[in-house]
Amino acid sequence: MPKQDVSTEFPYDLRSLPRHRRLSPDAALILAQRAVPFDFVSVSGLDLGNYRVGSFTSVTSNFPPAFVEAYEGEKLYLTDPMVLTGTRGAEIVTEENLDLPLEPRLAYLLRTFHIGHRLAFFLRRGDRTYGSVVFARDAGIFRAEEIEYLALLAAPLHEKITRPLVKRFGAEIVGLLEGEVECLRLAAQGMTSEEIAATSRFRKETVDSYLKSAAKKLGARNRAHAIAEAIRKKLIE
Repeated sequence: MPKQDVSTEFPYDLRSLPRHRRLSPDAALILAQRAVPFDFVSVSGLDLGNYRVGSFTSVTSNFPPAFVEAYEGEKLYLTDPMVLTGTRGAEIVTEENLDLPLEPRLAYLLRTFHIGHRLAFFLRRGDRTYGSVVFARDAGIFRAEEIEYLALLAAPLHEKITRPLVKRFGAEIVGLLEGEVECLRLAAQGMTSEEIAATSRFRKETVDSYLKSAAKKLGARNRAHAIAEAIRKKLIE
């Protein structure tokens, strides 16, 4: 089997991953909305492998569908100053603290769909920006105490909303083979390579090879670290 290249930003086929999902209201969002009024919310990116925010590969939101279609179809995320500011290192970005001006087309769409003020939280692991959570409303800028409150919700909300995608597509995105996932799952139960081989259909040499390659794909130092990363990324339970 040819070796798989894991050096590129999106090394695996993500065509089966939904580009945009409609966000349904739930209790957590309703409670947050009562504390801090907002009209729309968008969650993008996944905390997996080399996945990075800003590509519009995976977005879950309740922004107006026509706005989303135009924003994606015209690739406005490539020049949106809010996205550019966040991916360059800012953790919290509002319309009011942007250093770059809005392009006329984006400004027009924001006005048309009554998206007057956006507040974005960019989520990082190390030096990698893997996701964002954007709140928006038409009337009134987000006050300091509102930003502080929503900052507490951003990461848990992102994890909650993306969990179904991670469970369904996580191994594919990271590039793990079925055998690698199975060996990681059994190793997480405390099994040695010999015990995994006896339980599975693999030889011990294959088990060791799978665990080594899985660790490399997960950016892990060793078997224990690979198991911890796989659990953290919800690839195994």
